Amino acid sequence: METSSINITKRYSAGLRALKCATIPALMVMAPEAANAAFIGAFDPVNWTFTNSSGGDGFVDVSGAPGSIFVQGANNSADGNNADYTITLLGSGSWSFDWTYQRFDSSANYDFGGYLLNGVFTSLATETSSGSIGPIAVLAGDTIGFRVNCSDCIFGPGRITISNFEAPGAVPEPSSLALMALGVAGLAVARRRRMAN
Repeated sequence: METSSINITKRYSAGLRALKCATIPALMVMAPEAANAAFIGAFDPVNWTFTNSSGGDGFVDVSGAPGSIFVQGANNSADGNNADYTITLLGSGSWSFDWTYQRFDSSANYDFGGYLLNGVFTSLATETSSGSIGPIAVLAGDTIGFRVNCSDCIFGPGRITISNFEAPGAVPEPSSLALMALGVAGLAVARRRRMAN
């Protein structure tokens, strides 16, 4: 009776170890990736695209990354200009950020700071001010970003500073999904062995 009890305990322990070995990798793969906070990882400044329309002299300054970046609008022509800083998302989830807008133009309502979602511009300010945005629901494949638009592009630019940036990270790669499938297969094998014994 005692020997039988020991054998059952050994088999149970072996089955439990097999179950743990199969389950832990699967759970690691299945756990959703946390959103990236700040301009790091998938959102490192090297992964973003900066564009200036109409030959403007707007620019992005990433020297404050990973904590913050700022986009400054053009100040060198009489034509309208968009200074855009954008990235395409690899994952779905929510997007949020804090912003501070500064107007250096001597006149109001000529420079606009805001954000972009799939090419649609939402103006946040034309006067020096700050605030928080989000969470905004976004999907993998969406393009997000920030814009400073000027309608006169003279007498001083606008500047938007972004901090506390958070957006969804990358989706699992196909190799990760394969690992998950192996984990599930391992669970089935462990269960079959336990039932056979």
